Amino acid sequence: MLKIKGHYLLIDCNNFFASCERIFRPDWQHRPLVVLSGNDGCIIARSPESKKLGFQMGDPYFKVKDQLQLHRVVVCSSNFPLYSDISRRVMNTLEDFSDHMEIYSVDEAFLYFDKQESQSFLLDIAHEIVATIKKNIGIDVSIGIAPTKTLAKLANYKAKRLESPPHIESFYDPDYRREQTEKLPVEEVWGIGKRMAPKFRSLGIRTVSQIIDKPEEIIQRHFGVVGSRIQLELQGISCLDKLGEDEHRQQIMSTRSFGQIVTSYEELKESLHFHVDAACTQLRRENLCASNLTIMIRAGSIHLPEHEFYEKSASFRLDNPSDNTHTFGKLASLLLEQIWRPGLRYKKSGIMLSDLQESDRVQLTFSPHTDSASKQKLMQTLDKLRASGHTVKFASQGLSQQWATKRDMRTPGYTTSWDELPIVH
Repeated sequence: MLKIKGHYLLIDCNNFFASCERIFRPDWQHRPLVVLSGNDGCIIARSPESKKLGFQMGDPYFKVKDQLQLHRVVVCSSNFPLYSDISRRVMNTLEDFSDHMEIYSVDEAFLYFDKQESQSFLLDIAHEIVATIKKNIGIDVSIGIAPTKTLAKLANYKAKRLESPPHIESFYDPDYRREQTEKLPVEEVWGIGKRMAPKFRSLGIRTVSQIIDKPEEIIQRHFGVVGSRIQLELQGISCLDKLGEDEHRQQIMSTRSFGQIVTSYEELKESLHFHVDAACTQLRRENLCASNLTIMIRAGSIHLPEHEFYEKSASFRLDNPSDNTHTFGKLASLLLEQIWRPGLRYKKSGIMLSDLQESDRVQLTFSPHTDSASKQKLMQTLDKLRASGHTVKFASQGLSQQWATKRDMRTPGYTTSWDELPIVH
């Protein structure tokens, strides 16, 4: 195993969705706030104030609505275009601090410093990052510093729980790191979680330091290669890819419940074309192509008798991988014809693109499904128009989209729509 001599900074945006909602609403800064899932179904994000009131992730909105009103909690429908744009601004800011960055999720990123920098240098960088993102974007971040990704995750866990800002924790010093890991439960280790924790506990391993001290052969015997990598990472030996350069995701999904019941074939087809467009746009953004398309539709409810519930999927595999919205849209229509059943009350649709590979490594064949140069040019033009702020979509997605997800309490698209810019009086 290669021992990396550098250090990682894990930057994590605090209460990200809730923080995004507060940027343009200073009057919400100290009020409890929750964000709801699609169709305003359940709670998917909470401000610190709403956490203290006892509201939990996944609480169904209809069950806690009265309590939310009682405590004057601000309730927002999810505004993913806003969250995505704020995330982009955060990531663009982080790129200025290191030549090596890996975006881990919408609100998390690793920065890597490959030289043996001093702890004071790394702390100075961390403080500058916190101040810059707060000043330029308006949200708070927590930062964990450590010689491996897994330790950086643990340092960030500690940073988030500091009583006062800035929320920065460094596991640079081995003695301090050792002291802290003696108090951290195994559940908080990246890659273990609640699923593997019971097995660790059955072996008498309850804290992170006990994983570090356990003989390597015991960890290997009970947890295999995954367990060995976790142990090495916790010992300060980096054995994960430095920044995951050779890794890419295995599938892309787009799925959503409808805002109202859908009964017509055309509306169901429109929803699938909407999902195809979203997934293919993500493919091109990540320089990936897909070989396999799967569509999924659902009618009725799993809580109703079996004859009133219908869930079906269908798949098609391309000879040549593609990232073309038009190509996958036509395939989605053909697949829908196979599984569509008239007279049902459809509640949900979605698609999955799988068997992904990097676009510049695709081996072409003489298949009739190969994308033409004109199709590829069309996608490039579409992406450029959208990147410049234009709203462009395929007519096959429909104009009114009455089936679209219900978001009765969505805040404006402050940074993504000219018509919804904040007004200063």
